[in-house]
Amino acid sequence: MKTLRWVPVLRLVALIAFVSIAWCVMLNRLSLSAWQTPLSYFGDSLVILGRIKVAAEGHYWPLASKNVPSLGAPFIANWDSFPNTEDVLYLILGLLSRVVGLIPAANAGVLLAHVLSAVSFYAACRMMRCRWEWSFIGALAYALSPYLFFRSLPHLSLTYAWHVPLLLCVAWWLSTRYGLRLGSRRSWLAFGIALITGLQNPYYTFLLVQLTGLAFVIHVVRRSGRRQLIAPVLCAGVVMAGWVFGNFDSLRFQAASPLHRLTASRPYADLETYALKPVALLTPLPNHRWELWNQLGERYRRGTSPFNEAHFAYIGLLAIGSVALLAGVSFARLARTPRKRLPFQAWQMLWIVLSSVPGGLGGILGLLGLTIFRGSNRYSVAVMALALLFVAQWLTGVMRQRPAWLRLSLAAVLGVLVAWDQLPRLVMPDDIARIARIVESDRDFAQRLEHRLPSGAMIFQLPMAGFPEWPTIHRMSDYQHLRPFLFSNNLRFSYGNQTNNPVSHWQEELEGMTPLELAQSLERYGFAAIQIHRAGFPDRGASLIESLRESGRSETIESTRGDLVAIVLHPREQPERPVVWVTFSDGWHSLEIDMLGSKQRWSSGNARVIVHNDSAQPVTRYVSFQVSTIITRQIRLDLGNQALLDVTLAENEGRDISAISLTLQPGDNVLQFTTDRPARQASSNDMRQVAFLIRDFRLRP
Repeated sequence: MKTLRWVPVLRLVALIAFVSIAWCVMLNRLSLSAWQTPLSYFGDSLVILGRIKVAAEGHYWPLASKNVPSLGAPFIANWDSFPNTEDVLYLILGLLSRVVGLIPAANAGVLLAHVLSAVSFYAACRMMRCRWEWSFIGALAYALSPYLFFRSLPHLSLTYAWHVPLLLCVAWWLSTRYGLRLGSRRSWLAFGIALITGLQNPYYTFLLVQLTGLAFVIHVVRRSGRRQLIAPVLCAGVVMAGWVFGNFDSLRFQAASPLHRLTASRPYADLETYALKPVALLTPLPNHRWELWNQLGERYRRGTSPFNEAHFAYIGLLAIGSVALLAGVSFARLARTPRKRLPFQAWQMLWIVLSSVPGGLGGILGLLGLTIFRGSNRYSVAVMALALLFVAQWLTGVMRQRPAWLRLSLAAVLGVLVAWDQLPRLVMPDDIARIARIVESDRDFAQRLEHRLPSGAMIFQLPMAGFPEWPTIHRMSDYQHLRPFLFSNNLRFSYGNQTNNPVSHWQEELEGMTPLELAQSLERYGFAAIQIHRAGFPDRGASLIESLRESGRSETIESTRGDLVAIVLHPREQPERPVVWVTFSDGWHSLEIDMLGSKQRWSSGNARVIVHNDSAQPVTRYVSFQVSTIITRQIRLDLGNQALLDVTLAENEGRDISAISLTLQPGDNVLQFTTDRPARQASSNDMRQVAFLIRDFRLRP
């Protein structure tokens, strides 16, 4: 008997071992040196590594403001304006990184997501009374899903989809005829899962809120009792309590800064672009082992535009077969007389698909202004989970009377199918070595900067880029300025203050300056070096470096790979601080940036720009910009009661406005743009309502 009690534990250990070994083998993390190399080192991966480092430094606590002293120089970067619910996750990984190092902790975080997914799915199946072998195979398929491998480090919070099978079970419990009995063990478990869901990625939070709402509607239609109606409401309340806990810092920022929108706002077009396309569930990721299947996926990706993450919703052959089986069982039950109750997975899957496709619930909410849930393709993971839960339940019933050898043989065949179909191609040592060389170059660059510059020295990073989610500048992709920060202990960098923090806009005063003026201004503010990312300049920064050298700033520090260059400056012993910064407030469409870094914004009608004077006395600045319009219109610019500009533009006319003097009082000064005609559609291909365009808005001393 003692031996038999250990069997369930051994099965779970075997499941964890299978998933861990498969992950380590396929991603080639079989040596200490490989674990010191991140799974990815570009794009969103850099900001994930940055969050873990900030948490390790003690600046990423739940509920507290996310102030980062090492970024946003000469001020302190604040990350509250970009909602991020997963504070607990990053705190745990940050504490782990203090023990094992930043990159191993990040890699371990990705592996843990797969392991937790296996354990969670197995537990969900066992709660549904599925046999262990089908629970095992379903858990293996879910934990090794293409979705998790594709998301990986760049989309770490989405990779933590381990709780999705459990929240689907909670939604099922809530919608059954008898509902969820409050005070029972199951109800406490459900509320615990709901709280965990609220602390995870908001896409999964929104999914549970939808399904609890669906359960409530089902009970209203059934005319169920008050107990059945209360449980979904309480569950949704617990979910939202977890969400509020995770986003408390962002909600507080929004309350304190009502003129500044959170940086998570999205255009409506994204809801169509990134919606769930059912055909994408069937088309595999690139380099599938079945060549015919691989060609199908390539044909789909070539024939659709634009190329984006919505094409990577593949759920695997086992889940595809399970969806087909679920459809067949559902139609068969509907055809019977009397009709039998449909599997709960059928109702949930139907709702998820219909609400996630283009023009579904996400599109309706987008028309009402809620555009944050743009990527409904991400609900493919829920479709996969439902399909696998169903097949585990179905096989349990169908194979109940079959001999053990037959059940285990079929399970083994399905396990081989999962591994062959879903595991990614083996990561080659050359791929790891290529990333390792970049990492070592950055580490060496940061160490050399620290050796040459005093502790706490400020470094200004060029080209100037906003944070987060900034368009590519020439060939410099987003978040590249975080790379030296990841390996620095006592330096401060100008990059990393979120764009909706008004103080982050002080850098715009430097735009358009000559290299000499730029260096002198930065030295006046106390910067000890300028760091240049060569990929951000058409000439790889050669002319800028040469101009600074001719001005007497000839000492340089260059990375091993030559992509990063720092020019040492001569900072003042008693530096000043910037006192003026600009915020485009209401009435503007999103910022647009061309390949050369020029910035432009379309207005949607009358619009405001807030110029903040942080000093205790009035200061004078001169504003210049280009203004244009697609139809004839009059445009006025006022500063309070003072008229600054009154210009009439003809159709498609543009005009340069330069050197308008502004006397800025302490605090916020509102520049009001007013136009005499309403906005109109930008073009036949651009559905935005636009009035006038402001390009290269600059404020100079």
